[in-house]
Amino acid sequence: MKRLLLVALLLSQWALAEPLAQPWPYWDKVFQRTRGWNGADGAYSVGLNGGWTGWLFSDTFVGKVAADGSRHTSQFIHNSWARIHGSRPTVNFFATQEVAPGDAGSWFWVYQPLLDSGQQGWLFLGEFATSPDGPEGLNFQQVGTWLAPLDWRGQAPKLGKKLRVPYFQSKPALNFGAAVLADPDYFWVYATRDFGDHKEVLLARVPGGELDNFSAWEFWPNWNHDLNSARPLLAEASNELTVFRHGSEVRMLTQVGSEVRLYRGKTPDHFEEFVVVAHLPEEDGVSTYNAKAHPELGWPLLITYNRNSFPPERVMEKADRYRPGCLSLAKDPWLP
Repeated sequence: MKRLLLVALLLSQWALAEPLAQPWPYWDKVFQRTRGWNGADGAYSVGLNGGWTGWLFSDTFVGKVAADGSRHTSQFIHNSWARIHGSRPTVNFFATQEVAPGDAGSWFWVYQPLLDSGQQGWLFLGEFATSPDGPEGLNFQQVGTWLAPLDWRGQAPKLGKKLRVPYFQSKPALNFGAAVLADPDYFWVYATRDFGDHKEVLLARVPGGELDNFSAWEFWPNWNHDLNSARPLLAEASNELTVFRHGSEVRMLTQVGSEVRLYRGKTPDHFEEFVVVAHLPEEDGVSTYNAKAHPELGWPLLITYNRNSFPPERVMEKADRYRPGCLSLAKDPWLP
């Protein structure tokens, strides 16, 4: 009997270790473009009217990919946007250049967009500048966080006047807006604090309609206005992540090392457990990072992750080394 119980336990552990999310070649092909937009990281998304999805990317290549897969004639820009139609798109991919042009000596990466039913809302932006530290391709540092009004009623997203978020800190970098969840009463604004070898998640809540009133922000766990009282909601995460509602619960998808983790919780400020839905090992010298979910597309759940390779010449030699990778999660591990 003990031997049977041991075998059953081992089998159950093996089953839990099996990846729940599978590669999704269909969506991979959406991003395998050879003209115009041909690769980026970031890859935040938001639902638009008429069956469209708006996508916001950070560092981007625009131009041509040669027959041998190289992109030596492509132009490099720091952010871009796209509109993709349908949950199973074919060629309906429209993209243009920067949604948030940089200021002198710095540039912007895009974070979580928020839109109401009228296709208006907010966009968090990270401001970056060159750093003397680090190897080529990694010699940058974040110098600020901004919040901008976002209007996506037309084909292209339009930003209003940017507001500096006063809660940014540089050492270690604390950046609010990595994920945002909008409820009827509150905005829940998730931050990452980057220690280099690990990232923590912090949380602010803001009464509805007051996202740009920074004096109204309150910080977990005491829900007071003192940032110094904030404590980590999670001890491990990636710099970019996704928080969304599924049924009566809240889900957070993030990446820790090679693991893509899906957390569950009953409220936006408490995540009880997680499952590893995929492992993303390094292949061909390509690193993976910042996995995110795209729940506005329905189920199966699309999960994208970023790919990159160093030195930077490697992503010029082979475009596939710097494009979103795609996974399909057939169903929520906890709910029907």
